[in-house]
Amino acid sequence: MDEIILDITGFYFSKTYRGEMLELAVGKTVQELTTMSKGVIGDNGRGKLTEVEFKPGAIPGLFLQKLTVDFMETKPPKSRQKGSIFGDPPQGVYGYTDLATKVVSGEGVSFTPVWQYYHFDKKRRLKSGAPLNKPTQRKIVPADRSEKLQPGDRVVWRLVLIGGVFERVAKGRRNNPQLAEQMRQDQATSIATMAMLTEDE
Repeated sequence: MDEIILDITGFYFSKTYRGEMLELAVGKTVQELTTMSKGVIGDNGRGKLTEVEFKPGAIPGLFLQKLTVDFMETKPPKSRQKGSIFGDPPQGVYGYTDLATKVVSGEGVSFTPVWQYYHFDKKRRLKSGAPLNKPTQRKIVPADRSEKLQPGDRVVWRLVLIGGVFERVAKGRRNNPQLAEQMRQDQATSIATMAMLTEDE
């Protein structure tokens, strides 16, 4: 499979690198691929990646903080979800800046939206990025320290909600079994919640 794909889930942007562009993408990290995609128009002439910004995080490495996709001067976005009752999304500018903004659920639990990536190989096996399904089994890998991209790879960026309970655990309550269980439940809820918000592609 002589291509590398960059997907921005929920922002209706996808870019497939082939030919000479593929040669530029091979060997890059996820951070390098995403950064070099700034100014690029997506597949089928839909959307232009206009803003990409990485910054150091709580652990060594670079994390995506800002991303914007502009559809004002390209073809409008199109949902990949067949039979959606909402139809295709409107033309406009889609963006989000991770500034630790809090989102409070109906139960009073606060969540922080953050950018996470998943780097899959050609067999759709996770190579690096955020953990899938069982967060305790994998460590988050900063985007500039990802596995090097190879033909057939796919990089998926998406927004996820991280439960505020993590803040309390980080402040010295790691030995509380009930809090640990609540943390696991909040993590599962946050991932499922953001999945519903972003799977409209």
